[in-house]
Amino acid sequence: MCKAGWIWVATTRIRDPRRGGAAPCIGGCTFLERPDRPAPAARLLWVAQLDPGVLRLRWSRAHRPGCDTFDIETLHPWMTRILGPDGQEHVALCDGQRRIRIDILAGALPGGPIVPTWELSGVDRAGTQLNALRQFLHLVRTGRFPSSRFPAEPRIARKVDVLRTADALAAGASQREIAAALFGSRAAQAGWRDMSDHLRSRVRRLAAEARAMGAGGYRRLLGRTGR
Repeated sequence: MCKAGWIWVATTRIRDPRRGGAAPCIGGCTFLERPDRPAPAARLLWVAQLDPGVLRLRWSRAHRPGCDTFDIETLHPWMTRILGPDGQEHVALCDGQRRIRIDILAGALPGGPIVPTWELSGVDRAGTQLNALRQFLHLVRTGRFPSSRFPAEPRIARKVDVLRTADALAAGASQREIAAALFGSRAAQAGWRDMSDHLRSRVRRLAAEARAMGAGGYRRLLGRTGR
């Protein structure tokens, strides 16, 4: 398992590779979150190659606050800051459900007002980045994540079932035990007696999807545009 070194700055975590940190050996994250950390508190930063909504920011200092400036310190309640092996800073803003990712292209963000310059690229990718930028601007202006700009995931219930199935398979559970955990013991008993084999087929499909996700299919979850 890869180890990570951390600097703690106020409420913000900064991963510093110069203090014993190492990038993850597998997966698609910029750093490894503790596995016992509750999902709403986890602050995963997916690598930019997998996340089309990552914003790219250059900045210059502002002499005074203004309508075109912001101060990174005002975003502390939602912020995780990480230094990559090349010294580039990555920022995650998250309220436990919604997140915004920013890569700082030149130097770590200082305290105090700055003037941001945003880099967008591509066609489909630029549309996803533009939506993320609107999310960020709403957060800076109002102190709230804009619910309307984070569309609901229509298949979230199934994806949760896939994740639970993956955990159950890793623990050595049988397909019948998985059915009982997901759909209730009565449904599992009835389903295993049912000649139609409907419930068994459903669990088999979930197990196949869980294995595919664990083998790298999870990367496709970040690939949709217009987040």
